[in-house]
Amino acid sequence: MSFIDLRCPTCTAPLTARAGIRVYVCASCATTSTPPPPDSAGRPPQRLWIPPRYLARPRLPLPAEGRLLLVPIWVFPLDDEAAGRGLPREIRVPALGRRAYGRLVAAAQRMSRDPVPLDLQLRPAEGSMPRPPEAELSVEEAYAVAEVVALAHLQGWPPEPELEAWEPPLGPLRLVDLPCHESPSGLVELVQGMSVDGAALQALHTVDARGILWESSPVGVG
Repeated sequence: MSFIDLRCPTCTAPLTARAGIRVYVCASCATTSTPPPPDSAGRPPQRLWIPPRYLARPRLPLPAEGRLLLVPIWVFPLDDEAAGRGLPREIRVPALGRRAYGRLVAAAQRMSRDPVPLDLQLRPAEGSMPRPPEAELSVEEAYAVAEVVALAHLQGWPPEPELEAWEPPLGPLRLVDLPCHESPSGLVELVQGMSVDGAALQALHTVDARGILWESSPVGVG
């Protein structure tokens, strides 16, 4: 039997165990941590970790005019079997817009239709790029939205008698900064070219992300 050391990875304060919990928020320093996936040998984790934050590379050319902003989203990869059963490759949940749950679920469904996984790079260390908005949506809330999106994509799998106890095969989550372009007509993300819900704009900080996006973009300026 293996036990996880329930102490905050940042300040080592003890954390309270609860049945079924998937994320811990430290009462002392507010660090969010979660059990990591098993290692390459299949051994279970022994301590909690802080989910890494990534930057999604734009697929579209960077517009020459207008602000470039970063919108945080939670990304849940799914395994090949799930994708073959009608579920998306990734479920993407906006980390902003908690007060508009219906619009949040609809936005997650739209963003998750992309058949191509996001091209991610590990986000540079603090200080080398502007700090993007914090995730307004907690990990637990993001899991709940991801499960709703997965259920909406199901096509007869699993069988009806098993559906009540079924849990979507969500992989280890990632917090990803999605590059977006702000124009007079609204906010458009630069991966699929989809509009971003206005609820996200209200929670966005003014972040000049053009420099870091120029370095990460494979297509340059449009």
